[in-house]
Amino acid sequence: MTLFANQKVRTLGFVSLGVIVGAALSTLVCMVLLSPDTHSDSYVVDSPSVTDDENASLSKGLSESSVASMSRIADLDDLSEIESATERTFNLHGLLMHADESQLNSYLQQSAVMDRSALRDQIQSAVVQRLAESNPQATLKVIAGLPDRQGQQLVATVFGEWSNWDLDGALTGAKTLTESERLAALNGILASRSDLSDSLQQQIARQLGHEHFAMQTQSSDTASSSEGDPRQAWNALVNDAYEDIAQIGSLVQIAQTLVQQNGFEALDWIRDSLVDDTVLDATVRSVLHHVALSDPQAAFLQAQSISRDAQDVALPTIVEMWARSDPLVAMGRISSLKNASQRKKLQTTLLQAWAENDAQDLFDNLEQIPESLRQNAEQEAMLAVARSSPSDAVAYLAELTALDRQQTLALEIAEHWSQQDIYAALDWVLSEQFTNESTKRRALTEVLRNLVDVDPVLALQTALKQPLTKYGRGLEAMVIEQLARTDLERAISLLSQVRDGSTKLHAYISAGRSLVQNGRYDRALRLGQQLSDEQQSAYRHSIMWQWAEADPQSLLASLDDLPSQDAKTQAALGLVMANFRTKALSDDQMKYVSSVLPQGSLGTYTFSPTSSSVGLHVVSDQLNAQVMQVVEQAMAERAAAITVDGGASENAVIFLQSEEVVVHDSEEED
Repeated sequence: MTLFANQKVRTLGFVSLGVIVGAALSTLVCMVLLSPDTHSDSYVVDSPSVTDDENASLSKGLSESSVASMSRIADLDDLSEIESATERTFNLHGLLMHADESQLNSYLQQSAVMDRSALRDQIQSAVVQRLAESNPQATLKVIAGLPDRQGQQLVATVFGEWSNWDLDGALTGAKTLTESERLAALNGILASRSDLSDSLQQQIARQLGHEHFAMQTQSSDTASSSEGDPRQAWNALVNDAYEDIAQIGSLVQIAQTLVQQNGFEALDWIRDSLVDDTVLDATVRSVLHHVALSDPQAAFLQAQSISRDAQDVALPTIVEMWARSDPLVAMGRISSLKNASQRKKLQTTLLQAWAENDAQDLFDNLEQIPESLRQNAEQEAMLAVARSSPSDAVAYLAELTALDRQQTLALEIAEHWSQQDIYAALDWVLSEQFTNESTKRRALTEVLRNLVDVDPVLALQTALKQPLTKYGRGLEAMVIEQLARTDLERAISLLSQVRDGSTKLHAYISAGRSLVQNGRYDRALRLGQQLSDEQQSAYRHSIMWQWAEADPQSLLASLDDLPSQDAKTQAALGLVMANFRTKALSDDQMKYVSSVLPQGSLGTYTFSPTSSSVGLHVVSDQLNAQVMQVVEQAMAERAAAITVDGGASENAVIFLQSEEVVVHDSEEED
């Protein structure tokens, strides 16, 4: 069930023992009404509304024998013998009202092993609320030890009760929870404290990291106040002060009503009223999934009448649903479309959905598919098998003669097999089954990438046994890079095992960049000192670029303290490059950066007061962007020494060590 559902947490109302003894019959009715006799799978359920006639009926049902039966209940097990939900609820409250904290905890543990889920959940909700009255913190610890059947619901119950008598304390307690538990706590608080203003609800939700939940609750209230007019409700949501993405649950519900009442023409109106493409796509797709479930062919035909822009969203969703029921009929209908571009896109969508739903059925019907699509259909089926049963998909590799198709399938197998059984995937990728070394190396890289998270030592040992590429790079550089993202100290400790040359440089760069990302700039500089003089220069290029991106102010403040002129030059160059995009430094700061650059380089680096940055002297803004793209890629990925040369009437040329990359100005060429 969606987190944004417009529902309320039920709470169990308790009254004191004195009230039970002397209360009027109407008080007993209220207790019954506030006690759940059924439970959903989630911790949020609808609050029932009770009419006067129903009250009268319930009052009549509470006979003297019902009241007297309370004295016969001595234990929770007796509740299962009571058939009447009303009588069972009444007796449960009577039993719990006399229980102390020790007995309540015992009841909670006893309920956890009950077979009847509805009774178990009812008892646990009642016991937890009773415990939360006196010690909510301890109650949360008890809940954590229960089987996780309705843990979120019980958390909501605790905070609903807690917030009634100590809202500040409940908020403080909720902030210590996990994200999902905070949402449950927020749910309980908002449901219990409906007296809070919208602004205070949003403030509470913001403190707990789920402001969207409060917005959704409020937007649902706004929509429900539109007197049954879906267009009015829609406009109320779209034009309110909240982000549409935070109200998507309510938007989908109203959109379904609009389509039911007005047909697919409503999609054009919906599309014109939404400015957020993400919200539009999610809303339309949700509505169409619902519509296409019953009759996708009729939905497909009906969608032909709406605008082309709306079709581009609607038709793929309908085709995905159609692939589940009658893909061959869908293929015939799609193949008759006159628009070639639309036809091709929908055929691809159909084949992918068909393969995902039933790959074997797609294999069996290959002869029924147009010959021009048969190869793609077969590949989609193979890829679907690779995702669901990668070990079975290995046999297909030998059937593929096209290298690109073989590599695509091998990578899919490697990715999904390594997620299901990493060691079996490793055995496969190291076997002699591959006819192409390039395919094997790509698959091995993918497996090692996943193995690092499970067994980094084995990943490194395996990488070290593989030959270097023709560029002199070993796979252990990738292992270090992957490990540095999750366990930086472990990655640094393994650097000594990396092979010399390009592999060592790139492994060190990966570790150094991770240090910079964690704000450990000095250590990143010291790490590079273990490299040769030639490699240190390339290392600094990459580290300074990363530092300039991550924290330009810090790098600027450290310029004078850097250990060498080369380091200062690379830092200044990094700041120049970063400031093209971020504009994080002021004009005066960039003037100082320019002054750090070596004498004689001012023809390459010029300061422009109108652009507020030091920049490359290039022909146009378009060329400027092209230059930056190449520079960034080179510095971030290849860690090569970079110099830039260019003039107002020349193409900019970037030299990457011994390679020369010319960035042409397309405006000049035109």
